[in-house]
Amino acid sequence: SIQAFSGRINVGRIFISVSNAINGLNMNSKDPQYLGCCIQNHQQRRIVVSEFHVRAASLAINVPPKLISDALSSIGCCHWPEWRDKGQFNQMPTDLAVQWSVMLHFGHALAPYLPKSHSRWASWLSPSNLVFGTKVQSNE
Repeated sequence: SIQAFSGRINVGRIFISVSNAINGLNMNSKDPQYLGCCIQNHQQRRIVVSEFHVRAASLAINVPPKLISDALSSIGCCHWPEWRDKGQFNQMPTDLAVQWSVMLHFGHALAPYLPKSHSRWASWLSPSNLVFGTKVQSNE
């Protein structure tokens, strides 16, 4: 980790997103699952997707990147402001496991649409969705 921060290990481009504190969280709750779901819901609603994520997902499921991008936009998924910059990621992962891992960065956004057809996958992608039923992301 010191090596990565000092530039001796190339970890690529890292984006960080921050938000305000979680309002309305009942810190006196005795239910750790509820508290965990509150935190997870708050984090997931603020996930942003880069062109790298879109392109990796496109490779993983073999559909055009525009289809993924348009689908994510239609369900309210937030994109990094420079997400249409095609030159920012020249090397895409060729390993299918890595492609899927990158796609799972935004997989929770699909979870609300899967409970009837893929309930186990939906609950794994986003347990907090079962509590809050969140379908649209926001930048709040």
